[in-house]
Order: sequence, then structure tokens, then C-alpha cells
Amino acid sequence: MMRRRLVSNRIGPCLLAALVLAACGPISPVDTDVKQAGANVFYGVPTPSPLPSLPPIIHYLNPVQAFPAPVEQPPVLPVQIVLSTPTPDPCPTLSPLSYPAKEATAAALHPPAPATYAFRRTGSITTNPGTATQKVVPLPQSGTRQVTNVSALGSVQDFSFDVVDTFHDVVTTTSYHLYPQGQVSSLGVGGGVAPGVYITAMVTHDPADPSNDHMFNPLAPGVEIFPFPAAPAATWRSAATDPLTGTTEVVGPTATAPQGTATITDHVRVDACGVPIDAWEATMGGEEEYAQGGPNSRVDFTLTIDMATQYGGLIVGDNLVENYTDQKTQLKTTYTAGATIDVLPAAPPS
Repeated sequence: MMRRRLVSNRIGPCLLAALVLAACGPISPVDTDVKQAGANVFYGVPTPSPLPSLPPIIHYLNPVQAFPAPVEQPPVLPVQIVLSTPTPDPCPTLSPLSYPAKEATAAALHPPAPATYAFRRTGSITTNPGTATQKVVPLPQSGTRQVTNVSALGSVQDFSFDVVDTFHDVVTTTSYHLYPQGQVSSLGVGGGVAPGVYITAMVTHDPADPSNDHMFNPLAPGVEIFPFPAAPAATWRSAATDPLTGTTEVVGPTATAPQGTATITDHVRVDACGVPIDAWEATMGGEEEYAQGGPNSRVDFTLTIDMATQYGGLIVGDNLVENYTDQKTQLKTTYTAGATIDVLPAAPPS
């Protein structure tokens, strides 16, 4: 995720922006009216699964002396990073008659291929939005994301990987853990992990301003950002807290919408610089809560992601909107950022 170098001293990292960040390219629903293909067809809206209860939000937690034992991680695969092929500039127009090479699956069953991908971006930082003194600062229009530290399949067919996002000279490493089938508690009763995609850590480094460096290490299993099996209208809620800082990320309910949920919309067609990618679009509201307090102690956000499960659970497109008060200037600020991959991702190793 990118740090806001144009806005000084945000209190903490935006974890969910770390997922993705920046410019969203043209995305349109997958056209299923022209091409014939064999597929299972379901009618009606699936019944949403019961909403899990949220863990307590820790607002003021002193640093602890010892952490509980972390969840055992699958071994990391010894593979080399491959740089993706450069894309043309400007990108060619996506044909309305083109079709994705692979359909997005209900769950990511294999780890993604290690690679570095170019992303085109859009976004801006707006201070005093909607007033006579409104000022809009555009963000850079390109960046890269590197898929690295990819693990082998674990004991419950789970796997993990990191995405290193380089944007505006800021480097953010986000760690993901995917549970296609979930995980039963070692105690045999309750406390298991629901099937889905979880953020387990995020580290941001700003070479120009070390005061912007941040870490977020929530308790296991982390923050769920996408559920399995994916289906239109599926909903979920999640929350996780870093025990050292007290920073909490909440997906779904907020102070203004306590019954809110995140939702999978449906399949979408992502424009990867003229090449279509099928993905699941999911939209989530939420908030980041910081134990330090102050005018920026809670940041409300709306995030849309395009999850390519068939490519190992990569996010190939995203769009983020945040509203907060800048810590130094005390100005009301709106931050918008989106990103869209420029090439077709490499197929996961079989």
C-alpha cells in the first residue's frame, strides 16, 4: 500500500489500503449472453451465511511481554521472481467481445506464481472537500506489486504469500494467508478459522520520512478480507487488533453502521491493459481505530477489490476511499486511490 507523503503523519498505516491501492481501470460485468460454455447455473440469491460475532475491539492496550505462539506457516517455496512483460503505453482498448482466459473459481486452491506486475493507478488527496478552499492533489499514475515469499500448501490446503507494493517511493509489504477449506480449532471445539483470505501483517517503509514507517501485526488469523466459497451476495464481517499498538481494523460494522457487512457483488471483467480477467468484486465498508486517540483516531473507509481466485487469490483491481482529519493540519481530508493490473497474471504452479 502506498503511504500519503503529501499528507503528514497519519497516525497509523491503512491496513486495507495496503491490500491494494490506487487507480482503478475500467471494470465492467462479465458478458455471459454471447459465448456458450458449460457451467453450473444457480438461480436466486444465496442465503447469506450467519454473521460471526466480532472479537472485542481493544482501544488502549499496553504492550505485552510475550506473544502467543503464532499459527504454523507452510514452508516457503524456493522459486525465483519473474518480472512480467512490459505493457504498451497507452493501453489498447478492451474489446467488448473478448473473454477471460479463466473463470474465477469459488476459492483459491493453489498459491500464486511469484512475479512482479505493473499496475496503473488513479487517485487524489482532497483537503476541505466541498468547500471554497478545497484543494485537490493528484497521485502518481503507476506502480508495481511483487508477489513473493509464496508458501507450499499446508496441512489443511492453506497457503500464504506477500505482496510488496511500491508506489510514490513508499514500499508496503502485506502478508496474506488463505484457507480454502478453513481450519478447525486444535482444541476441537470453536475458535477455528473460517474459509477465506486474511491479512496477517503489514509493514510500510517511507525512505523520505521514517516517521511514516508503520507495522500492523494482528493476532491470528488476522483480518478477513474475502470469504470462501465466493458467491454473489455472500456477506461477512471481521475485526483484528494488533496487541502491541492497540490498532484495530474492522470490516463491516462501523460507528455509523453497526449492522454493516462486507458483500461479494458478482463476477466482473477487469481490464488488464486490453486483456480481460474474470474476478469476484467485493465491497466493504469499515474503519481503522487507533489507540493513540486524537482527531484521526478513527478513519472510515470504503474499499472495493477484484479477487482473482483462479490466479492464487491475487487482487487484480481495487478502489479505496477514506475520510479523516489530517493529524498536522487538522483539515478534513478525502483520500481516493485505485489500481488495476496491466497484464494477465501468471498461472499458479500446479
